[in-house]
Amino acid sequence: MRKRSLDFIIDTISTKHSLGPYLELLKVNGTLAIVGAPSKPLDFPILPLIYGKRTVKGSIIGSIKEIQEMMDFCGKHNILSD
Repeated sequence: MRKRSLDFIIDTISTKHSLGPYLELLKVNGTLAIVGAPSKPLDFPILPLIYGKRTVKGSIIGSIKEIQEMMDFCGKHNILSD
């Protein structure tokens, strides 16, 4: 994976980890959405957010039905993960 090559990342890791490497993969104005719920605080570098105008958001992942609808949508529109 190349630095500054992604518009959006969904972080599903539910254990403590550094967000730095993921933030470096985002383009300017990119977004990192966190859906995993670690029990300990995450390492959170601030400079990639300021200089890269990147955004970190949290989200509840949804029910099994909603996840299936999302997977079906991705399949229908040929949206792939990387």
